[in-house]
Amino acid sequence: MEDREKIRDILKAMSGKEQIAATDRLADNLLLDSLNMVFLMLEMEEKCGFFLEDGDMNPGSFVTVADLFALAEKYRQKGEEKHEQES
Repeated sequence: MEDREKIRDILKAMSGKEQIAATDRLADNLLLDSLNMVFLMLEMEEKCGFFLEDGDMNPGSFVTVADLFALAEKYRQKGEEKHEQES
């Protein structure tokens, strides 16, 4: 399962919504508050297999689901670059 689907599954469980669009706003459409956002970050780390740097743990930086997808992609690329350097 790719990161986007994992993130969608996390958001479905947290919001109770069956459909999650990239344009959904985390606070307005999915009704996530700041505590939910911290939980979301922890779930993303666990399910997607990356560790967020302190600078990326600011829940206020993420407005839409697409912002979360971009964050996951950033860490996926970092992981691939690190793996290539180690090879």
